[in-house]
Amino acid sequence: MRSLGESFIIFFRKEIIVAMRMSLSFFYNMFFDSLASKEVLKVARNMKVEGNSLFELGKFEDALEKYGNAEVILVGYKFEEKVDRTEFWDLSLCIMLNSSACFSKLKEFERVGQVCSIILDFQPNNVKAMYRRAMAAIELGRHEWAYWDLVLAAEISPSNQEVMKRLEEVKTSIHREKSKDQTQGDCLKGLGLGVPPHNKSNEC
Repeated sequence: MRSLGESFIIFFRKEIIVAMRMSLSFFYNMFFDSLASKEVLKVARNMKVEGNSLFELGKFEDALEKYGNAEVILVGYKFEEKVDRTEFWDLSLCIMLNSSACFSKLKEFERVGQVCSIILDFQPNNVKAMYRRAMAAIELGRHEWAYWDLVLAAEISPSNQEVMKRLEEVKTSIHREKSKDQTQGDCLKGLGLGVPPHNKSNEC
């Protein structure tokens, strides 16, 4: 099984390549000056904050670049202390969630689903990841996929009103789609286009 860092690098390889091309001197200093783990985490946190600010300004691609920089820093450093590893884990997941929000704003819904799936591989009860993956599935017309994510999210967080609201909306959409399919099927039969079932007794 891949580590969280490996999964991030594979998925965000495009953003990471761009980030490294634009910040080669920084990464050289970063990896060869051997900063202490606390300093590494601080630099990554600051980059995440910068990414958040860019997100608020609507500069989603720039925000993704900052998140990519932050994650490369985290992945490239070996954290020895348990407390640092825990903070690395939490910060990495937070950056990935923020990245999924950027992809959503850019209407790259397939990528939203993919990054949320990575998060859920490592943290199966992450309600935010379930919710965002469900919203992406709705945008892609995959209401049944969204339904199951929302059902799980509702079980984990029954007091989450937004999840419950979306779940009811998805139920309605699925019911409407099934009713539409049934109506279209009846219409085809009425036009003489229905195919009757085989009757074995009539076969030669």
